[in-house]
Amino acid sequence: DASRSVWLYRFPSGTNIRQIGYYVAILTTVPATLLLFSRKNTAFYAVSIFSHILFMSWTGSRGAVAGFFIALAFTLSISIFYVSKKRILLLFLASFAGLSLSTFIPNPVPEFGLYRFYNDADKRNFANGRDIVWTDTVNEIKNNLSIGYGSGTFSSNISKKTEYQFNQPHQIILQYIYDWGMFGGVAGLLLVLSFYFSTIRRLIQKVHIGRFAAAFAFSTIGVVGMIDGPFFYPLSMMMALAIISLAFVEHDT
Repeated sequence: DASRSVWLYRFPSGTNIRQIGYYVAILTTVPATLLLFSRKNTAFYAVSIFSHILFMSWTGSRGAVAGFFIALAFTLSISIFYVSKKRILLLFLASFAGLSLSTFIPNPVPEFGLYRFYNDADKRNFANGRDIVWTDTVNEIKNNLSIGYGSGTFSSNISKKTEYQFNQPHQIILQYIYDWGMFGGVAGLLLVLSFYFSTIRRLIQKVHIGRFAAAFAFSTIGVVGMIDGPFFYPLSMMMALAIISLAFVEHDT
């Protein structure tokens, strides 16, 4: 039973399947942007969005689903007058279809699926234990507030004092301050924020497909980072950076 559980939680790779969920959330910003701005391959982009949302919903990756839709709403609010309303409607229809169909796919374990959202909310357990992790992390930060514990030490340190084993505290602010202390953590967070505001400012100055995609991807990883760990893993950061770079390399024509 134990080996079966590990297989189901980690299929189709060695990583947790919900971690794949927020990778997919970041990548979904690309077909979503293309659907909104491109005049070709509309059906292909719609099917791509549908399949990505279907996967995220089926895994029960709440951070991925919430991050994508919150970031989409925010980025659209900046660009609403420059985007076709029909395309926005098509994007939401494709997303809704993915969300809906995911409820009919059998879940290999109870933690999968959209019903997990409802069940945990009904039990007032939407944080899924993260509040305990965050509280323990804050207590540890207080013990070494100035310089932190060092990058990559969270797992070994926290497992000695608690029963859970996480690589990071599933929250970017706590992660940075735990690793680098108040001085280094705040400095790192300010660098991320300044980069983010620079990306948003470029979109406000001129709504363009590349700038929209960049702001969308940056907002997605930012929202997910408030409740999960995409700023801990190089792959998710590289995915986001590849898209964000579009805001700074495109020609102003």
